[in-house]
Amino acid sequence: MRKILTLTSALLLALPGGAQAQSSSTELIEGASRMDGRTVEFRGEAIGDLMPRGDHVWLNVSDGQNTLGVWIASDALPPLRHVGRYDARGDVLDFQGVFHRACPEHGGDMDLHAETATIVTPGASTTHDVDWIRLAVAALLLLASLGAWAGWKRRERRLLATNGADRS
Repeated sequence: MRKILTLTSALLLALPGGAQAQSSSTELIEGASRMDGRTVEFRGEAIGDLMPRGDHVWLNVSDGQNTLGVWIASDALPPLRHVGRYDARGDVLDFQGVFHRACPEHGGDMDLHAETATIVTPGASTTHDVDWIRLAVAALLLLASLGAWAGWKRRERRLLATNGADRS
């Protein structure tokens, strides 16, 4: 029994301790004063453009609820194949770093100074199917608008012609 207790204790001590839960953007925003200066884990899709600044990179990361600015050393950011935009779903990354409610280094913006980043799910190109019903409705509305405009112009010309004939 003593041997089992010793082995169990050794195993528990060998396991990494202090594992922290991932924070959502909503938790970070709503608990900004409580989370300020703490090391957090954040998962989200890289969106928009990567903005290199010297030996660091700015990128925006969305977890589907909100977007958070991430500041990370260029060599700590794995090469991204896709960033989220209209024609692509961005790579999903796990970040670990220090959360700042009002970062003094970056003009008081809320950001995450990431120390590590790992790609969890690679992004992919996307296609968008044409909604033919919507296109047909738009074409009909365009034709109706052009017809109404032409009728208004015709009526305006008739009124001008009638008013001009009365003055002569």
